[in-house]
Amino acid sequence: MKRLGWVFAFLCFLVVAGLGVAGYKAYRFYREATGAIDRRVEQVAGLFRDLFHDTPRLVVDHKTVWGKTAPIAEFAVVSKEGDFEQEWKQTRFLSTKRVVIRAKYLAKAGFDLNQEFAINVDHKTGEITALLPPAKVLSVELTSDLEVHGENGVLNWLTDADIAEALKYFREQVTVEAEKSGLPAEAETEALRRLEALAAQAGVKVRFAIAAGTPAVGTVAPTMEIQGAAAEGAVESDAERTAR
Repeated sequence: MKRLGWVFAFLCFLVVAGLGVAGYKAYRFYREATGAIDRRVEQVAGLFRDLFHDTPRLVVDHKTVWGKTAPIAEFAVVSKEGDFEQEWKQTRFLSTKRVVIRAKYLAKAGFDLNQEFAINVDHKTGEITALLPPAKVLSVELTSDLEVHGENGVLNWLTDADIAEALKYFREQVTVEAEKSGLPAEAETEALRRLEALAAQAGVKVRFAIAAGTPAVGTVAPTMEIQGAAAEGAVESDAERTAR
């Protein structure tokens, strides 16, 4: 009977030891798998640093692991030059006065590095998806002198205030035209292309995409009548895009 007890105890010991070994192996497997995923996430973060020459605000599995603190941190990916012509007119007493303004401009589109760049991990499959925020127009610079042509109405003459107001809205409308031209979409396509090339070169398996959402678009005050048209070789107008 005593011998039977020793045998039972020995069997229990083997079971416990076996469970312990299995548990340790499972723990090591989990640690190794987790460590491999962490290394891949760090590699993806490195791809962002290589492209932007800086680390954007990275969010891994909905947790911020790196946040930008600079008030302005932007990276332009593409740029586009163009000519823009804008007409402002106002009618009073059945008399219309107008101002036509022309200028060349340089628009740049890219990313705000203070926005969220997400790295999501599917822990079941090990797939990593990196999401970029939508690109936007970062700046629009006038690269030529403004050509301003004014025309008085018979009973409605132009004033200095009219010219100043037309110039103000001209600058705003140039930005709106750059945003509607498809330049942000070009920046997204180019950024994804560069990141995929960097990932392939580094041997990093990751899927890149653009997160849902649309950055704010400049607006024009409804009190001003504005007619904008892109000159030949510049950004297309809405009517031209519709015709195509």
